[in-house]
Order: sequence, then C-alpha cells, then structure tokens
Amino acid sequence: MRAAAGQSGLRHRFVAGSRPRFHLTTGRLTLARSMLSSGGLSLLDVAAHTDFQTQQHFTDVFHRYTGMTPGIFRLAARGATRASEDFAAGSQKPDTS
Repeated sequence: MRAAAGQSGLRHRFVAGSRPRFHLTTGRLTLARSMLSSGGLSLLDVAAHTDFQTQQHFTDVFHRYTGMTPGIFRLAARGATRASEDFAAGSQKPDTS
C-alpha cells in the first residue's frame, strides 16, 4: 500500500512538476495572504483557518515560502493599501523627479 502511495506521488510530480503537498501548501498560503491583506483576523486565527496546527508552524512555513513573516507581510500589505488610498485622496503627490 505504501509503495502504491509513493508511486502516486511520483506520478503526480512527473505530471504536475511538483509534489501534491506543495500544491496544497501554496493554496493554503494564498488564502492566508488574502486573509492577512484584508486584516481583521489575528495571526492565530489565520493559522487556524488555513489548517496549520500552531501559529509558529504557520509562521515558519509562511516565511519559508514567501521570505517574510506573516506579520511583516500584513504590515507591508496595509502600508501599500494606505499609500494608494492616500494617493487617491490627493494627499500625496507623485514623485516627478
């Protein structure tokens, strides 16, 4: 049984170019990035909603795949949103130099 499961993983890797776990993890992290960008939920809640067992495990995996922690990602996403809102409201002038 285990050999058959291993062969299935190899077959998937040959067809899709990567292992099934990679696709599941990237899907979970895509959802997590969306949740972090929209705000409202704590990091613990985002971790739980994306099926990570602990916030630390979520942070470790997020950092491994994105190169930044979830907290830094959230701050960057909020900063980009605020900057675009400020620009749209006319409180910032575009840099023309």
